Amino acid sequence: YVSLDEKSDESIMRKVTRPKVLKEYPQYEMQHIRDALRFKAIVLSAADAFRFLALLVDETQWAERGVHAVKVDLKKFLKPKKFGWRFIGCDLMMPNGLLVECYIAFAELMAVDRRNHLFFERWRGKDIKNLSAEERRKYEADAEESTKLYNQAFREMLKRTTQDHFKALFDAFRDH
Repeated sequence: YVSLDEKSDESIMRKVTRPKVLKEYPQYEMQHIRDALRFKAIVLSAADAFRFLALLVDETQWAERGVHAVKVDLKKFLKPKKFGWRFIGCDLMMPNGLLVECYIAFAELMAVDRRNHLFFERWRGKDIKNLSAEERRKYEADAEESTKLYNQAFREMLKRTTQDHFKALFDAFRDH
């Protein structure tokens, strides 16, 4: 299934005024906030994820509407960040220049996401380098627990990924 997620004005302002964002991307403007409008496609298998991705990057699907895939992010699928969240990302450029982010996420990971996202939110925006020893211990424990739960969910999804799924995956990308 697909769900739409629109950031609130307050959330966008918090993001664009974060010191880390301002330091790394001083040239960015409003249209560069790629998750102001995003959607998630929740899939059941790795093959479903890559079939959906193939549709997003297929220029014949979108070009007449002025929509183009401008970035595909497989890194967070193959090597997730500190808290273990895995997804496939695809940024789409709309005709007006707005970047819309698509997360291709897995049902098993979404099932544990609400709980795990609390771990992440606890530390979002904090200066990790300047944590006290006790805060550092809690941060590492939260990251470890989150990663463990996401990895368990990911392994469950992979158990259902058969050779036929991989054949379908390669067939979906044969012409790309």
